[in-house]
Amino acid sequence: MKGLVVSFLYFLVFLTGTSSRSQRDMDYRNCITERRNSLRSTGRLHAKAIVVLQDSELKLDCFTCLSEEDAEDVEDMWKPNDSFLGRKLAALLGLKSDKEDEWQFKWQVFPFFDATVGSTWRDVINSTKSKGKKLSFKSMVKSYKSHNRAYLGDLYELEMGKATPKDSGWYRCVNYKNELNPMQNLYFVDVTNRLRIESKYFKDERTLDMFSGALQEKEFPEEHLKMFWKKTKESVCDRCDKHGEKRKEFTCYLKFPKEKENQFRKYSDSPQILLFGEIPCASSLVPLSLRPILYNMKVNIYELTSPCVAKCSNISAQTRNIKGLDENGNIVTVDTIPPNEFGVNERLPPLRRPVKRSTSLVRKGSSIVVGCGVGNETVFWTKDREPFTMKRIHSEGKQHRIFIRTEGSIFFMMFEEDDEGIYGCYNRDKILIRTFSLHITARKFNKETVGYVKILMRATAVLLMFIIIFAVVSRTEAGLEGRENARSRMIHGLKK
Repeated sequence: MKGLVVSFLYFLVFLTGTSSRSQRDMDYRNCITERRNSLRSTGRLHAKAIVVLQDSELKLDCFTCLSEEDAEDVEDMWKPNDSFLGRKLAALLGLKSDKEDEWQFKWQVFPFFDATVGSTWRDVINSTKSKGKKLSFKSMVKSYKSHNRAYLGDLYELEMGKATPKDSGWYRCVNYKNELNPMQNLYFVDVTNRLRIESKYFKDERTLDMFSGALQEKEFPEEHLKMFWKKTKESVCDRCDKHGEKRKEFTCYLKFPKEKENQFRKYSDSPQILLFGEIPCASSLVPLSLRPILYNMKVNIYELTSPCVAKCSNISAQTRNIKGLDENGNIVTVDTIPPNEFGVNERLPPLRRPVKRSTSLVRKGSSIVVGCGVGNETVFWTKDREPFTMKRIHSEGKQHRIFIRTEGSIFFMMFEEDDEGIYGCYNRDKILIRTFSLHITARKFNKETVGYVKILMRATAVLLMFIIIFAVVSRTEAGLEGRENARSRMIHGLKK
């Protein structure tokens, strides 16, 4: 009996945590290294200024770097999990976890266009806690009705679909329980439809890197600023075991020249650079004297694409042997877990996201953005079940009005008739995520109008028939009632 108890205890402790590091762990290491290098070079952590294309999906990270353990703690604090009874029991016993206050963050916004005298920060999502320390369902529904485009991601990211200029402003992720460092991240967001994007397709990655390395920088001595091109996003090969594409995005930015940074910090007319370190050339934070110059630039963002080939990982679930110690201290196999099954103390993988399907009627010549909404995950597109790539777009001569962004969205600068169709978005595992059925309203407007008129005429005819029948029945009943009254009076007169 003692041996069984010992084996069970070690079964709970010695789980499969000795496998290779996950991709999230590697990203965490790279993120920490990047932040350390930034601190060494600038001596501070800067806020972030970003520019978003109108109708695109906006995603703001609350936490810049999260380890595997911290990510699980964040999810446990606000997402439903299997520790509900444990939290209830701890509340009854008066126990409180130290991590509850550590991860109680909320998103706030200071709007740019709606700012008035006395304006202050307001919550983007009403995250009022219930007694179970979870987001109240009623409060979430209420906040959904008031701001139905904003929601929280798995790691407390603020996600917003179809961004509009009214969404421009300051955003911050704060935790008032942390007195030493209440603010985790600060953003200034510009939502605009004036981004000038240029797409280029290269035969290989080496040629792409040669082009990006040749992008010119420029200094503005009067403003004490320097323009440069920054690689803001990069994707891996979007398909495996097939010919795919990988993309890099380079964005125009302004910053202090490094060799004269300390001098310009004192005399620059752009104090916002001190807060952000660098700002996009398309941002509204650009000094007034530079706006005409930067506005006349032909390009704000370069979307560079090159072909690629990648092998699929082909990782399949395997049977796992859980090791533990017996009563003599020997390592033994205490349990065997079949493929696609998990131990009692393991975290279950996330469920596959539901496929979202939508239909849009687009005016000819207007712009539209369609996106997968999957964050940093690499995706590929199809049109009418055929691969829709930048190579195909360039071969058809549409690269000046159609762009597949590195972030995974498609931007139609001018939607034409031959762009109509059903667009599908897939991840690298060939799993469908979203579909968009796009059609032009101009060509089908007359047919739709005729259909609506026919429906209206039929409804009107039915209503008129009902009115006529009701009038006839009413008159008939009135006539019968009048005859009955006349007969009654006649009989009454004869009796007298």
